[in-house]
Amino acid sequence: MNAPNFSIQSRWTKPVSLFASLCLCAGLWSCDETKVTQGGSSDETSTIAFYQPNGKPAVGARVSIYGSSDTGVAPRKQVVTDAQGHANLPIPGKGFFNLMVRDQNGHAVFQDSLYSDGSSLPAASDTLHATGVLAGRLKVQSQQSPRIAWVQLMGAGVYANVDDSGRFRLEGIPPGKYTLGAYTRYLEYTPTFAKVRTFSDSTVDVGTIELIFTGLPR
Repeated sequence: MNAPNFSIQSRWTKPVSLFASLCLCAGLWSCDETKVTQGGSSDETSTIAFYQPNGKPAVGARVSIYGSSDTGVAPRKQVVTDAQGHANLPIPGKGFFNLMVRDQNGHAVFQDSLYSDGSSLPAASDTLHATGVLAGRLKVQSQQSPRIAWVQLMGAGVYANVDDSGRFRLEGIPPGKYTLGAYTRYLEYTPTFAKVRTFSDSTVDVGTIELIFTGLPR
């Protein structure tokens, strides 16, 4: 993951007349927002490349863009790499974003905290790696079952339920640093967060995380 960074820039750098702009939109490109594509092009995309661990192109890898604080599993944008491992990455807007890239062989890579000013996103070409496992235990009040809660990696589209003993296990996690969030729909608890790190071909045990209780003692 040491490939040089470069910014995604708009391809149109010179001003054009309103008439010329309308002609371009009508004749060559759609003015709609870029959706899921495979090796396509847009006036607000730039090509970056992803590779397998052996150096070959990561063909058909799914590149998902999340907001850095997103708690949902659905990405903001998503594209698929072409036969050369290239992806035309759309600019998602202003703010901080994460990239989660997965191929069909179980390899993945995660790039976090990429700031977009609305016209560029400092994403980098990268190499996918073997993934790891994140495990731990979630603690709630003794009179309640831990199954009332779940955990997820913010801005990564990964979550897991908790079993009767409070244990959880997140698999297929590319190496990197994450924010692990613990949640429940019960109002007497508040979301609880922990900074975690994962490694290729390794299981990281984060220990016990106690879900913060703000209700009245029973």
